[in-house]
Amino acid sequence: MRTYKESNGLRSFSQLIRPWSGQVTFIVILVGLLALADMVLPWALSLLVDDVFPALSAREGGWELLWIILLSLCAIYVLRNVFFFISRMISVGISEQVCFNLRQRLFNHMQQLGMSFYKSNRPGQVSSRVMDDTFRIQTFIQDKLPTLLRYIIEFQILLIILYVVNWKLALASTVVLPLHLWTYKKFYLPIRDSHHRAQEHLAQAHGNLIETILGAQVVKGFSAEHRESESFLQSIRAGREDQIKTQRFQFAQKVVADLLVGVGTVLLLGYGAWEVYVGSMSIGMFLMFFWYVRMLYPAVLEIISGTGHFSRTSASVDRVLEMLDEPVDEIAYDMRSNKQALQLVGPIEFHGVSFSYEGEFEILQNIDIHIDAGEHL
Repeated sequence: MRTYKESNGLRSFSQLIRPWSGQVTFIVILVGLLALADMVLPWALSLLVDDVFPALSAREGGWELLWIILLSLCAIYVLRNVFFFISRMISVGISEQVCFNLRQRLFNHMQQLGMSFYKSNRPGQVSSRVMDDTFRIQTFIQDKLPTLLRYIIEFQILLIILYVVNWKLALASTVVLPLHLWTYKKFYLPIRDSHHRAQEHLAQAHGNLIETILGAQVVKGFSAEHRESESFLQSIRAGREDQIKTQRFQFAQKVVADLLVGVGTVLLLGYGAWEVYVGSMSIGMFLMFFWYVRMLYPAVLEIISGTGHFSRTSASVDRVLEMLDEPVDEIAYDMRSNKQALQLVGPIEFHGVSFSYEGEFEILQNIDIHIDAGEHL
């Protein structure tokens, strides 16, 4: 099977989900509302610390504001769960449709491929693309894509809020963010390539297994059990090593990102304490700011984790596109009528054709045949 070269995994993935772009846009709106809803609780905490609690302590009221805050939070939590449920159900529908569409396209494309394709590709390699890779794409769309979109939007909202509240403290807290981008660029291709190799080895092992089962009589007849075992073990051993390498890259990516989060937290606490000390920020405002930053760093980690999953999914996308990119046979098939549209030029002629089994049983002897173009026998 030919190697598919794609420099932009996002572009390939976008091509797959383009027919459902309207539904994806609606998901983006819903997860954006979820991200906005998450911004309310830190702001409510700031109001409680700076306004409600001092008023209650001084017997100067504060109950009305407290009730407004509590009722607003109740309404927001109800809406959050409604938005979450709707967005996830839409993503489930899209993932099922994308998976169904891909499998249908792959299977129909298989019917139009020549025998040279099936001779050069083992059954496990083909079935792995039709079933395993499409399932991985489906799982990403269903589980990971809504979460990734939500945290990307939440990350942008948090940055705006932080720099509006206190740009100096925000700068101290986010100075490490460019290094997160470096982390993503550093680990994207290694994760993608190692996972691609792991899937190839898994497909080979699957092919060995299918061929051994279907050809069990032949294997046993030629006493080839040891050879087949060695071939199978070689495939799963290579796949195991590449899977371990993929996980090592992904865990290393998370470790580097977490260390950068630690550096940002230390800078936040140190400079934030100074801002409160000199009176530039109230305690409630600092607590709100700290909460937002503590939301920002997990959002960064979730984005890093999501891009790691996307790296593996893009490898599956490449493998699917490899198969769809295979040239069809020269014979054009009408899939609805299952008839062949043959473009024949000139007659077909046989002169003096003979055939026998093992040189003993003659079936044909000196046969002459002339078939005109378009003629059927």
